[in-house]
Amino acid sequence: MKTQNKNTAVNIEKTVIESMYQETKETIATNMTTANNKSFSSAELWNIQRNMRTRTGRRYFI
Repeated sequence: MKTQNKNTAVNIEKTVIESMYQETKETIATNMTTANNKSFSSAELWNIQRNMRTRTGRRYFI
């Protein structure tokens, strides 16, 4: 089985390359609301760790 490919270069048309590297304009989302920014609490971290402990205990139970 061959481990190397002799034809590694791919021929791409110049117009395709130009369209790939064309600069696009950035837009800012003005309709976004930030009212639902919920912070991650230590109680949520504790609950995730508690659930991980019970799942690892049940892993080999079957």
